[in-house]
Amino acid sequence: MFDPYEQKRRKARQERQRQLARVVTSGLPIDGDPKECRRPVARAGDTFDAVLESFSKDIFKAENRFFDDVLEQWDTLFPNCPARPGRWAAPNRLILYVATAGQSFAMRPKLPAITRTLKTLPSAPKERFSVIVQIHA
Repeated sequence: MFDPYEQKRRKARQERQRQLARVVTSGLPIDGDPKECRRPVARAGDTFDAVLESFSKDIFKAENRFFDDVLEQWDTLFPNCPARPGRWAAPNRLILYVATAGQSFAMRPKLPAITRTLKTLPSAPKERFSVIVQIHA
């Protein structure tokens, strides 16, 4: 079977062997990986910190004035509504949280009216957005 990267790997292996041969002194035991050939290793804590930092940037990256207005005015706009604003998702999607599947089923016919009402807010996005319902315990 033809391997297009075999020649590249062979050259890299030969170069590592040449580096090792330059470092090794005859008569001394051979160190499998001399300091000159070692790669720096990232600490596990650094990796964990980087992952947490990227998550926190995604979670708190942008304040959305429209979503803040929806949170503030939800009870006045939609009294006795079982759904609550949950989050603003990336492709212009407002996600409403409900507690049960029955509430989700009851909310679906009301979504177009909710969307029309939310479009009247002064901070509503000019582009198209959608409102969906999710069950959230």
